[in-house]
Amino acid sequence: KRAMTTAVANQIRFQCPGCSRSYRAPGRLLGKQVTCANCKTTVRLGDSKSKHDDRGGLEILPSRRASGPEPVGDRHAGGEHAVARADSPRERRRRIREREFNDPNLLRQLDNAGNMALIWALIGGMCPILGLFAIKKGNDARYLARRMKRPVPGTATVGLILGWLSVIGFLVFVLTLVASIAVVALRM
Repeated sequence: KRAMTTAVANQIRFQCPGCSRSYRAPGRLLGKQVTCANCKTTVRLGDSKSKHDDRGGLEILPSRRASGPEPVGDRHAGGEHAVARADSPRERRRRIREREFNDPNLLRQLDNAGNMALIWALIGGMCPILGLFAIKKGNDARYLARRMKRPVPGTATVGLILGWLSVIGFLVFVLTLVASIAVVALRM
């Protein structure tokens, strides 16, 4: 039997003709036979009847599978009798986490949050209300660092400390001012 296939970034998507379940397999299995893990139907990958969409790309076939991980071609088996198998949810989460640890966008956000925390804290020394922005950016940097399992940037820590000092200093100033006005008002 032949399966309807599509190629997506060095992977082949195919649908088993026996049970209509969708699978992904490595591109190296193109032209080879694989066995469906669900119904044990043997299919040959690489049908010339693959569907193309209007943009010139290949269309991904709809899946009629139950909830759970999508089966993927066996990465270790080669040759004629590779069996498609499912990724465990733990493996999928591990791959996502590994991408997050080294994601350049998240690294840039972490650096920017740390730098902005320091900048807002320095401005907050002159206008204490802006110390709240330093606290927020410092906490953003701490969250990103925890998420990426990296150390918190020093600029974020300094920004947090200076932000809290400016806010606390402002509150002490306001409370002292209110107390002194109250004392003066009581003496009159």
